[in-house]
Amino acid sequence: MTDRSRTVPPPPGDPRHGRRYLYTNYHCRCPLCTEANRIGCAEAKARRHQRTLAPDDPRHGHFSTYSNWGCRCKPCTDAQTERCKPYQRKWYRLNRVEINEKQRERRAVRRELAADDPRHGTSAGYHYWGCRCDACRGFSSAENKANYQRRKANGQSD
Repeated sequence: MTDRSRTVPPPPGDPRHGRRYLYTNYHCRCPLCTEANRIGCAEAKARRHQRTLAPDDPRHGHFSTYSNWGCRCKPCTDAQTERCKPYQRKWYRLNRVEINEKQRERRAVRRELAADDPRHGTSAGYHYWGCRCDACRGFSSAENKANYQRRKANGQSD
């Protein structure tokens, strides 16, 4: 058995370039082989997504089933969500300064909204622009009440 880490890709100009096996077996990273591998991976993913998994399939409940098979059942979605949480937290920590600057900019704009601004009395006026006038506060209150009633009717009450 040969050690694949020591196999050398064929020289440039070799007619075998542009095939996926050179990318995977010979670690060739020329543009032709890289493109062939990208297309091959995309086709394989499309084939996996076309097939559906049976509800009792043991692959359910894993993040790889969500990403590789395109399964959007509750266990697979939950597994993907749990997998992404550390990355989301890390992203927030890394971008916290920029996020805070954007929030400060938004708050500065909030103070500059004119009284006759059409954004008053809307969800965006209350939530995004932070307007606390009676019209925006009333809209938000009505919106929250409607959402609560909808969740309660669907059995999703807190």
